[in-house]
Amino acid sequence: MPSLSVSTTAPTPKQDALKSEISVLEVELNATVRKRDAGLGKDGIEKKIKKLRHDTDVKKKELKNKLLRAENMRKFRAKQKAQVLSLKSAHPNVQSSSIRTQPGRPALEENQSGLLQVICDIATHGSSAADRRRSEVLRTCKTLDELHARLVEDGFFISRTSTYRRLIPKYSGSLEGKRHVTTVPVRLCRAQTDRHRDHADQYFCKATANGLEELASVLGPEQVVFISQDDKAKVPIGKTAAKVQAPVLMHVSYKVRLDDHDFAVGERHQLTPSVYAGIIIKENCMGRKEAVTYSGPTYIVIRSGKHSSSTATTHAKDLIKLLTLNDFKNLAIGKDGKVKPVMILSVDGGPDENPRYKKVISNCISHFKEYDLDGLFVFTNAPGRSAYNRVERRMAPLSRELATVVLPYEHYGSHLDSQGKTIDNELELINFQHAGETLAEIWSQMVIDGHNVIAEYVPPGETLPETAQVSDTWYGNHVRESQYFLQITKCADDSCCAPRRSALKNILYQGFFPAPFPMSQNPFRIPNPDEGREIPYDTYCPSIKDDITGRTCTICGLYFASKSSMNNHRKNVHGSAVHHMSRVRPLRVLSRRPQEVLCIVKESVEWIDVEAIDEEKIITSEDIPPDTTAPVIYDVSEWIDAGNVFVEDD
Repeated sequence: MPSLSVSTTAPTPKQDALKSEISVLEVELNATVRKRDAGLGKDGIEKKIKKLRHDTDVKKKELKNKLLRAENMRKFRAKQKAQVLSLKSAHPNVQSSSIRTQPGRPALEENQSGLLQVICDIATHGSSAADRRRSEVLRTCKTLDELHARLVEDGFFISRTSTYRRLIPKYSGSLEGKRHVTTVPVRLCRAQTDRHRDHADQYFCKATANGLEELASVLGPEQVVFISQDDKAKVPIGKTAAKVQAPVLMHVSYKVRLDDHDFAVGERHQLTPSVYAGIIIKENCMGRKEAVTYSGPTYIVIRSGKHSSSTATTHAKDLIKLLTLNDFKNLAIGKDGKVKPVMILSVDGGPDENPRYKKVISNCISHFKEYDLDGLFVFTNAPGRSAYNRVERRMAPLSRELATVVLPYEHYGSHLDSQGKTIDNELELINFQHAGETLAEIWSQMVIDGHNVIAEYVPPGETLPETAQVSDTWYGNHVRESQYFLQITKCADDSCCAPRRSALKNILYQGFFPAPFPMSQNPFRIPNPDEGREIPYDTYCPSIKDDITGRTCTICGLYFASKSSMNNHRKNVHGSAVHHMSRVRPLRVLSRRPQEVLCIVKESVEWIDVEAIDEEKIITSEDIPPDTTAPVIYDVSEWIDAGNVFVEDD
């Protein structure tokens, strides 16, 4: 056997197996030869010796080839490594492939960089925030097959099984779970249908959101500023702001409050935070909705829940201040020093933000004219689907920061009497201000997804901006209303509007977004609009399809989000007599303000003019009897002493 040794620390199972076989053959051959020489062999022993020698030579030759091949591969790898190192030293800027120092097949992440990040991006886009916005768990409707298909579409060579093994396993201690070596913070969960309330208009609203995201991806970050806004849940003063509670078993007939500070220190002792999330848009992702990310700086305005209110005008003032902040400069200001020409606002469907209310529209017109915008678009999700608003992703980190925090309510002295009623209004104002500034200081120290959080407290009595006044003719040429979407764009008249600063007209050649419409394959069907007429944007909105005719002007075909706006248009523009408008009978009246009433109509909450309300036999919020099915327990010991623990069986 030739003496050929290869210095290696790696295991050689094939060589070891051949050496063992050769040793066994040599032992048997030597025993057979000694047996023949002693004259104990039978007929055919020579044939057996010949066969054993042949088998031994074949195995030795096979072992020699493997040793030679191993030596040649070692020399080849050493030579290749020397050449690569020489190339890198001679050309430092040349990026060469990494040299593996370990045997085995390289992981997919080594040859396909960015694979794990792309999986996170695909799983994150289009997902909703947690139900109560207190955890950073995101929920998406994508399946494993859709994730794998998207990776293949993006140019990654990966199997469905390999895709699954990049996700968090269900049980990490199982045999299958141990195969998930390199994972991303994404896992599969069982389909659940009770997470968010379905609404008939959810897909209609989703089509609007998708269209705006694609518009932002085409125009790019140099022309579009994207802001998502919403009001966070009120933060109480004088008791725990946000709780972190472990799971417990509790009888469902009682609500037990065990925190000594969990009581109302005074009427409406709360702070109202308005959260504004700046959204970064990726470059060179034309036509892809994923270009609109979920990251960006955060601006929070904190107001007193007792002395101030969150309205469309306060939101307008906050937006004006936001556009002057340094952290939002790259996001909102273009190279010419002006606000980027196209602004997209994603809002909640609340009464102070809904894009079809007059005050919201008036403030948006003021922004449009003040910043010389080519287009301003405001959209909202369907009722019950606000978790998909991008700003909701910022709520969980903000809530977590307030865990076990108790904001002071009597820093400068108590302004309440023994019954919790205010006895000193001036002292109450400065105590509220101190609590608000404390909350702003806590949030201003945060960094969410690598971006700063800017928070400030605004005391009561602030000066609010005035809204711009426009003619009904200007309104009809520049504004398009709809149930969940507001559009304001420049017209083609140079004497009316300044020259455009973006390529918006090249995309929306008609000036506004066209109406979404349903399509069917079996049979293939596309709606056929009336020639020469502008299709109302809400034509195929399921919940209001019966109201389209009553909201559309029969003279010019212009569509409005309410019948009162349409009647005002007919009267002021066409000088035509308005039709008698039937009064709305809401299910319940929640609140009132001058000339408007906050009502529950069908499945939505709306501000409606007083003249359009039929208030006979309407249930108000004060008429609703209090819920006494679950008594509140403030002191457990007193409740036990009262003998309410044990209840006799019937």
